[in-house]
Amino acid sequence: SGIVEIEVHIYLDMGSSAGTFIYFGLSDAATYNAVQSYYEQIVANPDENDDLLITHKWVVTGLTAGTTYKYWLGAKTLSVTGTPKLSWGGATSQRFTDFIMKATALPSNTEIES
Repeated sequence: SGIVEIEVHIYLDMGSSAGTFIYFGLSDAATYNAVQSYYEQIVANPDENDDLLITHKWVVTGLTAGTTYKYWLGAKTLSVTGTPKLSWGGATSQRFTDFIMKATALPSNTEIES
């Protein structure tokens, strides 16, 4: 249809930070290259040193049906004080949640409001 929903699911470990904005963005390269500036969005503003499980979605339009596209997750924060980081997986029984990034094709008659 040329319209897809991209979803990411990941754990945010704020470390000992006092809270800051966390942004996720869609990249079309393994080194961050924003697909569009409006796909870089605030996903959290944790209070104090909260840790969060974040699920975030974007709707991407204007794609060509049948064409292969590759997207990567980009993340940034306005402050690295306290060493905030994204965490996933592990080799023990008390591991972090899995990192999941998936694309779902939406019907061509999907209406998108902005």
